[in-house]
Amino acid sequence: MSELVKLSHFSFYYPKQTSAAVQDVTLTIKSGEFFLLCGASGCGKSTLLRSLKPQITPHGMMKGERTFKLPRDSDTDRTASEIGFVFQDPENQIVTDTVSHELSFGLENLGLPPIEIRQRVAETALFLGIDHLIQKPVNEISGGEKQLLNLAAILAMRPKLLLLDEPTAQLDPVAAKHFLELLLRVNREMGIAVMVSEHRMEDLLPICDQVCLMEDGTLHMPLPPREFVRNIMENPDHPFWEAMPAASRIAAQNGDLDEKIPLTVREGRAFLQNFPEGEMKLPVCSKTDSIFSCQEIWFRYRKDLPFVLRGVDFSLHSGKMHALLGGNGAGKSTLFQLLSGELFPQRGSIKWKHPKPRTAFLWQEPKAMFSRDTVREELLSKNGALELGVKMGLEPLFERHPYDLSGGEQQRLGIALVLGIQPDLLLLDEPTKGLDPWNKKLLAELLHRYRQQGGTVLLTTHDVEFAARFCDECSLIFGGRIVSSAPTRTFFSANALYTTNAARIMNGKIKNGLLCEDVRQKLKTCKKQL
Repeated sequence: MSELVKLSHFSFYYPKQTSAAVQDVTLTIKSGEFFLLCGASGCGKSTLLRSLKPQITPHGMMKGERTFKLPRDSDTDRTASEIGFVFQDPENQIVTDTVSHELSFGLENLGLPPIEIRQRVAETALFLGIDHLIQKPVNEISGGEKQLLNLAAILAMRPKLLLLDEPTAQLDPVAAKHFLELLLRVNREMGIAVMVSEHRMEDLLPICDQVCLMEDGTLHMPLPPREFVRNIMENPDHPFWEAMPAASRIAAQNGDLDEKIPLTVREGRAFLQNFPEGEMKLPVCSKTDSIFSCQEIWFRYRKDLPFVLRGVDFSLHSGKMHALLGGNGAGKSTLFQLLSGELFPQRGSIKWKHPKPRTAFLWQEPKAMFSRDTVREELLSKNGALELGVKMGLEPLFERHPYDLSGGEQQRLGIALVLGIQPDLLLLDEPTKGLDPWNKKLLAELLHRYRQQGGTVLLTTHDVEFAARFCDECSLIFGGRIVSSAPTRTFFSANALYTTNAARIMNGKIKNGLLCEDVRQKLKTCKKQL
């Protein structure tokens, strides 16, 4: 395999910063390789990825060597087509009004003849399965489809290296899995080298060639996936332990850490083959007073568009943490806007508990909440937020502008601000987006403490694992309606597909099993009985 990019003792410093965002990194990327880049929020992953593409390298000071060994002259604009970059938010990358225009935009900038542009657009759309979208306006396609469009627009330019910065952060589990499967095809069938930064590691570990862990700007030596997972599993206190595949955690909890530690659901089932069968008890439904109830809510954004919500009936019980799940475009965020008062139902009504609870909202894009010049000033604007900011690890960032933070750091700041308000009701739209495993656990602890003080939480999430572990109740929205709602274990146990990987592994072995800990619990029970 030929070398594409080589970093040698590479460091990067942002303006006015004395500490390096990327520190003494040595890395070689060869043609056809597939790298997974992981690390805590704010550790330097995005900076490293952007440093690998000259056109979007951040403003700052570089030290060390950065060498590009691409077929085209690295000093020309045509280099942009050799290294493709997919950002976290698909909206930030789309520049035209229709799918066909977006696919041809980059090719037109390369000066290709129209006949070649048409041919490349056609074959790329067919390869990624988006040919049925070709005539659609981009504002009428889903978030998952927009991210596929971004990938397609880059692939049409036939790059040698593809860089992706948390590309599935805003995608539902089904769309995310589909995107990653296509990414594997791109790597295996087209020979394009891939480096992807991602917190959803469970789906990527079985398919990548090497795993790079980044800590405080330092890149550890790349390791094969199983060796990387085994190293993490040997330390139960490691912040990424919970991010490892369910099959690996089940094996580790039951004393199996050999070289063939399981990574996939299939390997996890094989591991449990001789495990005694068992059953987890389902919770008894305990209802409290409703903090609000939606009754036959209908809503659409324009008269010429279909209804987004179609007769939603939904109640939220006081003191609970309730997760609202569903695919991209299912209507979750629209329902939140109705609850916030930004939108109003066109049919039906929302009845609130009297007096109406004080409510705080965390939207998918926390930037909209920021209006101060520094993180410190933002936190001081809300009572109690400064202390929460310290707990969430924001103190080293106090003098930074909120817009200069990473996506995960902005998310933590937004969470601290809404919790600092100390409302009666928290509405959180995708609160785990951009958060590493340690910060997800910290968020869960803060929300648990908030509820102990009388608070109620409603959140939307694509993070099935977070909902399964920490929420009291879950609902599924589909086709503009709430189609199921139940206590969390009951909710996921009723699903065969839309559930946790641990549940899929335990299928047929531990009835109603949901979490990796269920295996260990049942094993202890069996040993006691013996």
